[in-house]
Amino acid sequence: MTADTPAAAGETDTSRCWCCGRVTAEDALVHLGNHPEVGICVNCAHFLGRKARDLQASAMRQRLRGAAESARREVMARGLAQPAGDRARAPLDQSASALVDVYLAASGRREPPGYPAHER
Repeated sequence: MTADTPAAAGETDTSRCWCCGRVTAEDALVHLGNHPEVGICVNCAHFLGRKARDLQASAMRQRLRGAAESARREVMARGLAQPAGDRARAPLDQSASALVDVYLAASGRREPPGYPAHER
C-alpha cells in the first residue's frame, strides 16, 4: 500500500545530475538511452564526451605506436637501416618497395595509403 503524497511546489521539475550532483531542471538533463533514470547535466555531458574522445585518441596512438615499432623491428631485421654506404649496392626502388611491404605488413593493409581499395 502506497500513499500518493503531493510534492512540494517546484520540486517536480528539478532533478540532480548523477555526475556532479547539481540540482537542475529535469528537461535540461541528458538521459542515458538504456537507463533513462540517469540524468546528466550539459556540463558533465560535455566533460564525459571529451573524456571519451581522449580515450579513443589514446587507443589510436597506442595502435599506431605498436605499428611503428613493428615496422622498425622489421626494418632492422631486414638490414634496411644500414648506413648509406653499405646500402648503396641495392637499387633505391627495391629499398622503397621493401619499406612499403614492411608498412603493409605492420598495418595489416593490402594497399599503400592513398590507393583506393578495388573490388576483388
